[in-house]
Amino acid sequence: MNFINTLPITTSNSIKLQSSSIVQLTQSTNQLTRDAATTAANKCYQLALALYSLTTETSFEDVQIAANQLTQCGTNVLTVRDCSFRGDML
Repeated sequence: MNFINTLPITTSNSIKLQSSSIVQLTQSTNQLTRDAATTAANKCYQLALALYSLTTETSFEDVQIAANQLTQCGTNVLTVRDCSFRGDML
């Protein structure tokens, strides 16, 4: 998961692509470590900040797509954290 930290955030398309990739990578929440979940959460946060700064220059549809993907990423990461605190996983 560390490779996602090196991906540049340049446009709304890069935000959509990266957030989509992170959603796919975090979808199997029972196979994620806490470190991987933390890395994904940090990158999603960076993507959300970048998306916010681009909202005036980006179409509503693109913002909505990226925001939905970032929300799903957050949901996946929180599921990992919740389960690990309860001892259901690693």
